[in-house]
Amino acid sequence: MAFLSTTDGHQLYYEHHGNQAGPTVLFLHGGPGLGTSTKDLNYFDLKRINVLLLDQRGAGKSQPTGSLANNTSQKLVGDIKALLEKLGIEKVLLFGGSWGSTLALLFAIEHPEQVAGMVLRGLFTASKQERLFFEEGQLARFHPKAVARFREPLPSSYSGSISSYYFQQILQGNPEVQKQMAYELMRYGISVSRLVPYNQSEVEVRLAGGNFVTQARILAHFSIHDFFLPDEFIIDHLHSIQHIPIHIVQGRYDMITTPQLAISLAERFENIVLHLVEGGHSPREEPIQSVLQEEIKKLVSTHS
Repeated sequence: MAFLSTTDGHQLYYEHHGNQAGPTVLFLHGGPGLGTSTKDLNYFDLKRINVLLLDQRGAGKSQPTGSLANNTSQKLVGDIKALLEKLGIEKVLLFGGSWGSTLALLFAIEHPEQVAGMVLRGLFTASKQERLFFEEGQLARFHPKAVARFREPLPSSYSGSISSYYFQQILQGNPEVQKQMAYELMRYGISVSRLVPYNQSEVEVRLAGGNFVTQARILAHFSIHDFFLPDEFIIDHLHSIQHIPIHIVQGRYDMITTPQLAISLAERFENIVLHLVEGGHSPREEPIQSVLQEEIKKLVSTHS
């Protein structure tokens, strides 16, 4: 087990896998707050690639578990920089989905000289417009039961933002309320994450396999603070990384990070190659996983 110590109270867990003489790929997990697992290695040819798995602040095996202190987008970018410096890595390929794609783009904008390329899945730049569809239950026409359940805990007279209500309860409610609302938030996300939805027992298994309260609290912390970014910050700064190849794998039926933004950015920027795939948001859904494996293989081959 390896840890990176920060100067402000965090111990960040990371793992090395594969060929340390090969190109380095840093895997950036989603959430925020989900953490990494050995399943994340399935995208890579470990005989050729040096793969780094990093649990972001408060997530996975990083300590303190679930900590929100000094936990911002800017701090996470600094952590990536510190890890690469510690390991003596000058250039890195970034691989991230959903929130992981956000963090990859933020790091590239801040440190373009260190990024050789990116494979992003389920593009998300954390703008307010992007977040409405999922956070406010606008996908009801596609998943009416999931959205109805998501709305159920709201007071009958409540007319404000659904997500803001959830986030406030998850962060400030008593422990029992936090647990209930965290469960429903994470259940909602899992329920709409695939083109062919999970059945109820599959959803329960996935929830039981992770610390959904910790995950939901970190997500709520970032979302309620607008991910600590000015609105459309990443979109407004993409011109500064037009020299970096970006391969986007996007589910055509993604209900969490919908495909409109990826399509429009691929039309605007020549360095962005977009693959629209018959799938949803889940990275382990076929054919999304297969296309991700192919795209990282292509990018690695140009930097070997």
